[in-house]
Amino acid sequence: MAPAATASGAIGASAPSPGSPPTTGRTGSPQPRPPSAPRRRVGSCGAPGPRTAAGLAPAAARTRPTGAGRTGKLAPSRTLGVRSPAALVALALFGVLGAGCTQGVGDSVSRAGDSTVVGDARFEEGECRFEAPEDVEVRCGWLVVPEDRARPDGRQVRLHVGVFHRAGADARPDPVVFLEGGPGGNALEGATSDFLGRFGLYAEDRDVIVFDQRGTGYSEPALDCPELRETWLAQLDVDLSADAALAESREALGRCRERLLAEDVDLTAYHSEASAADVADLRRVLGYESWNVLGVSYGTRLAQTLLRTAPEGIRSVLLDSTYPVAVDGVAELPDRMAESFDRLLAACEADAACSTRYPTLGARFTAQADRLEHEPLEVTVDVEGERRPALVDGAGLRDLVFLSLYEAGLARAVPRMVEELEAGRADVVAKLAAVSAAQLGGVSLGLHTSVQCHDEVPFADRAKVEDGPRRHPELAESIAGQLVDGPGAFETCASWGAGHAPPVEDEPVRSDVPALVVGGELDPVTPLSWGEEVAMGFDRARFVAYPGLGHGVAAEEGCPAAVTTAFLGDPAAFVSSPGATACASTMPPIRLAAPAAGEIELVPFDADLGGVTVSGERPADWDELQPGVVVRQHDLLDPTGLVTLAAPGAGTERLLGALRFDGEPRPTGSRPVGDVAWSLYEAEADGAPVDIALAEVDGVGLLVALFSAPTEREGLRGAVLEPALDSLRSS
Repeated sequence: MAPAATASGAIGASAPSPGSPPTTGRTGSPQPRPPSAPRRRVGSCGAPGPRTAAGLAPAAARTRPTGAGRTGKLAPSRTLGVRSPAALVALALFGVLGAGCTQGVGDSVSRAGDSTVVGDARFEEGECRFEAPEDVEVRCGWLVVPEDRARPDGRQVRLHVGVFHRAGADARPDPVVFLEGGPGGNALEGATSDFLGRFGLYAEDRDVIVFDQRGTGYSEPALDCPELRETWLAQLDVDLSADAALAESREALGRCRERLLAEDVDLTAYHSEASAADVADLRRVLGYESWNVLGVSYGTRLAQTLLRTAPEGIRSVLLDSTYPVAVDGVAELPDRMAESFDRLLAACEADAACSTRYPTLGARFTAQADRLEHEPLEVTVDVEGERRPALVDGAGLRDLVFLSLYEAGLARAVPRMVEELEAGRADVVAKLAAVSAAQLGGVSLGLHTSVQCHDEVPFADRAKVEDGPRRHPELAESIAGQLVDGPGAFETCASWGAGHAPPVEDEPVRSDVPALVVGGELDPVTPLSWGEEVAMGFDRARFVAYPGLGHGVAAEEGCPAAVTTAFLGDPAAFVSSPGATACASTMPPIRLAAPAAGEIELVPFDADLGGVTVSGERPADWDELQPGVVVRQHDLLDPTGLVTLAAPGAGTERLLGALRFDGEPRPTGSRPVGDVAWSLYEAEADGAPVDIALAEVDGVGLLVALFSAPTEREGLRGAVLEPALDSLRSS
C-alpha cells in the first residue's frame, strides 16, 4: 500500500494505505535505494547496485509528500530507494571505481505494427517508453481496453506493458506477471531502474510481465496530480498545523480533480475490480494459457480481486506483504503504526548488544521526538535533482521511523539515529528524509485517491477512524494530516467522486489456486496477521513469516528466495509439503546494534593495487567491494568503510585527488610507524567524517582512509585505522 499521503508540512508524513516500499534521494549522504539490504548485487562499475522492493507506498504517497504539512514532514511513497551502505565509500572513490567504466543501457527490443484482439481488449505492439535494462530483451506494447466496460464503445484506456526476457535464458511457458503496489505505483519506472535487483529471481527461467495499471505511470490517461505534489514541495520547510496543511492539500487535490474531469476522465472507473479485469484481458491478448501472479503490498489486494473475478489461467499466486480485501485499513492505520514502533523496541530489548549499547531506547526516542516538536530540525533533501530545505518535527521523526521499518537495512539505523540526535547530530535523520523526499514522484496520486475512495473508505468504521488520535495521541499529528487514510478521508472522498465499490469488495476472498503468502516480521503497514488471515481463507496456501525483514520480502537473499523458487517450480506440490518453509525458522532476528569498536576482529589481507602488492590487517566481518576497499554495511545508511590505495611513482597528492570530499582535507598531524611517517588529514564525505593517512615508501604512494559515523569515529580510529597503519606493508 502506498504510504499514507499526508498533508502536514515538513518531513515525515503519515503512514500508509496499501502500497509499495520506498526510493531514495540524496541529502548529502549515501543514496538509499531499497528496499533491500539483502539481494545486493554489484553493478558493472563495481559499486553495489540497489534493489527496490515493491509493495506499499510509504506515507508520502498517501496524501502528503514525504511529509508535507505540519512542521515539516516527509513521508515515503512507493518504493524505498536506498543506495547500499557502501554508497558513500563508492561515491568518494569515483575516480577509482569509475575509471574506464560505463553503466550502459541495453537496447530496447520491441516490435511494432502487430495487434491482437480478444473481445473488447486488444494488444498493440509498440515502442518502449522506457530504457530497457542491460542483458534483458523487452517486448513492449499497449493493452487497450474500455475505460468503462459497461460502455465498450466509449473512451479507451491504454496500459503500457513490458514483457521482459533474460537474454540467453530458456523461458518456461508460464511467465510471472507483476502487480505493483500503491495503489498508484509506477511499475515500469521502478522495474527498469533496477530490473535484475527486483525481478532477477523470477527472470532466471521465466519471462516477467510488468505493466502500469490503469491510471498510473506511462499508461494513458495517467491520473497524476502535479498540483498536489507542488503543494507538498512548498510545505516541506513550512511550520504548518496538520489542519492547515490538510486544507492546502485538499484544495490542490480539488484542482487536480477539475483538470482530470476537463480531460474527460471518469474517476469512477479506476478501482481494483476494473484493474483486475485489465489483468485478465492482458493474459488473453498476450496468448498465455497460464501464468503466475506476483502481487506486492496493494498488488496483493488486486490479486485477491483477480482471484475472485477471473481465476482462469492462474497457475499460482504469490502474495508478498499482504493487504486483505476485507480489512479496515483506514481505521487500523494508527494501531499499525504504534505496533510497528513497539516491535522495533522489543527487537532491541531482545538483542543483548542493542539493549546494552542503547538502553531505554524507547524513552530516549520519545525525548528526542518531544524536543523536535518544539525545535524542528532543518535538513536539505534532493527532489528530482533540486536541493530543497525541509523541516523535521517530532511527528515527522516518528514518520521517518515508520518509513525505516519498510526495509530492515533502514531499521537498523534507528538506534544510531537516536544516539546522534542526543549528540546534536542529524546525519541519519537527513538521510531518511532524503529517502522520504525521493518518494514524491513514484505514485500517480489521482489514481491512489480514486482507489482508496472507491474500495476502502466507503467500508471504513468512521467512529473508529475518528477515535484514532485518542487511542494513540503521540501519533495524532501524523494521523490528522492524512488525505485518504485518517479522519479527513471522508471529506476528501466525498468531494473526489470516485464512486462506491459493491459490498463484495469488502468480503474475504476464497480460492483453490495454489498460493504462497509471505511477510516480514518488521513490516509496519501490512502486519503478519493480515497475511495469515488471507492464507487461512485459501484451500491450498502456505503462509511464511520471515524474521528480521520488513516490507516486500519474497525475493530476499537466502531462505525467502529459496522458498519462492521452490514454490514457483511446483506450486501444488509445494503447498502440500510440510517442510517446504522450514528454513524460515532458522533465520536470525534483526540485529540493531553494530559491533562495538572493542569487538572488531582484525584479519590479515593481501591485495594487488595497481601493480603494488600490499598486506596488512582489516576488519574480518566487513565486506570487500574491491581489492583494498572494505565496508561494514551494518545498515543501508552506514558510511563506515576502510579504503587502501597504492600507486608506484604516484605522489600522495595524486592519491588524495582520487577521492571525493565535501571540501579540502585538513592536516591534523602525523603518525610514525617504524621508518614510515604517515601524514594525517581529516575531511567529510557526504557529511560523514573521513580520517586519512598518506605516506610515500620507496617511490610508492600509500593512502589509507577510514569513513565512519560521527558517534563511532573515535572508537573506530583506535580499533581499525591505527592497526591498519601499523600493519601496512608494500612491495
